Amino acid sequence: MTEVILTLNSLKKKIKDFENCRINFIPTMGNLHFGHESLVRKAIKKSGISIVSIFINPLQFTESQDFKRYPKSLEADLELLTSLGVDYILLPEKFFLKSDLFNTNVSVGNISNLLCGKDRTGHFDGVATIIVKFLNILRPEFIFLGEKDFQQVLVVKKLIKDLSYSTRVITHKIVREKDGLAYSSRNSKISPSNREKANKIYQSLKLIQTEIKKNQFTNSEINIYKKKLIKAKFKKVN
Repeated sequence: MTEVILTLNSLKKKIKDFENCRINFIPTMGNLHFGHESLVRKAIKKSGISIVSIFINPLQFTESQDFKRYPKSLEADLELLTSLGVDYILLPEKFFLKSDLFNTNVSVGNISNLLCGKDRTGHFDGVATIIVKFLNILRPEFIFLGEKDFQQVLVVKKLIKDLSYSTRVITHKIVREKDGLAYSSRNSKISPSNREKANKIYQSLKLIQTEIKKNQFTNSEINIYKKKLIKAKFKKVN
């Protein structure tokens, strides 16, 4: 039977009970979709206890309005996780982090500043900080992460290695919707017109992948795909 943990005292008591158990941990920010569901199913198949956290981490948002607008569906999330047979659902928002008093920061260095991290200053430091806190409290055997958040997976793997945690990372392939767009909690915020545009990125990447496999792709062809995306009304940035 699924149990929901709401308080720090309840969590500490449970941790004592878990000392001789293998913990399979799935961190989420809620508004669960089929990608999350696939991770949860994978974790449940492992022997031991499954714990899913739902925590919208304010440290990883670069804009306060973005944090406030993040989609929430707690009631539906609890219903889904219970139906899947998760052992414990951790809802730590009331005790886990008081952002106005929280001053500690975990930085993983250069890996956080590459790729999309270049445009999301502090985002991956926020991710790393909260993951470290979860790892310190739960000491899970495994942490389950989706490959959709590729850079996030690299950051978590790096911090686990550098800080000598025994937790092992298990990833799951990207789960996509019918039009090829990866399932994401933010998809509900995309307008129909932008949704159609977003799919063109995936189409372009698939074509590039095919050409690379055939050894037919050259750097000069990148400009061709750039022009196609600009024609589809994407903005060009330097």
